[in-house]
Amino acid sequence: MIGGLVELTRPMLRALPPEEAHDLTIRLLELGLYPRDLSVDDPILSQTLCGLYVPNPVGIASGFD
Repeated sequence: MIGGLVELTRPMLRALPPEEAHDLTIRLLELGLYPRDLSVDDPILSQTLCGLYVPNPVGIASGFD
């Protein structure tokens, strides 16, 4: 499903000037029109850190700041 959405929207966005494509993308995201990951997290990934339950670990690449 996500692949089909990307295949449909990418050519349309690339046909627009960059600023218009950016503005349209932001508006679509604000409306909630984006693909969602509906898969279930594997329970083995869950952690409890300082009393806070985390269903899966989050990683950030070095230099992200």
